[in-house]
Amino acid sequence: MRVLLERAVALAIQCDGWTDVCGRGIVNFMITTPTPLLWDSFDRGTERETGSFVATNVIDIIQKVGPEKFLIFICDSPNKMVTARNLVVQAFPHMEAVGCSCHYLQNLFKDLLNLAFFKKIHVQCKNAVKEIKGSHVKLAAFREAQKASEPSRQISLKLPPNTRFGYSVLTMKSLVANKGPPTGYRDSS
Repeated sequence: MRVLLERAVALAIQCDGWTDVCGRGIVNFMITTPTPLLWDSFDRGTERETGSFVATNVIDIIQKVGPEKFLIFICDSPNKMVTARNLVVQAFPHMEAVGCSCHYLQNLFKDLLNLAFFKKIHVQCKNAVKEIKGSHVKLAAFREAQKASEPSRQISLKLPPNTRFGYSVLTMKSLVANKGPPTGYRDSS
């Protein structure tokens, strides 16, 4: 990692907080050279993910690596991150701080899915997948019929989580690839 950092002409630092499946508040810090490197990842414990907390950690990492190569700090867009961005730029005036484009896209896609036309399609797709996945008998029958079909239709059905817009597209693609129930599928309920 040290070699990549030393060879890099410019660096960027990103951070993102999330909750893992056990309910722990995890914070990740990445440095790009442009190759992304995971610098640190840890459980916040009882510490809140405030702008000051994030900025303190980012500033500490920048100091350890050497501030002269860092050009940009990227994080998500909540108000607490605006505080973090301001504190980092205050500490390192040569740097820029911006919001993460993926978070902006997520918010845009969320707004699109609230439009009646898209919402109806999205809900229908989710319900179709839930219907099959919600019954072990239906899912087993679906898989059996799927095995007998063309290899291009042997794609698992996917349900989107609430926080990742790309999975909504994957849900629709998984239904289209299967073109509805494969030949031979019969609902016996």
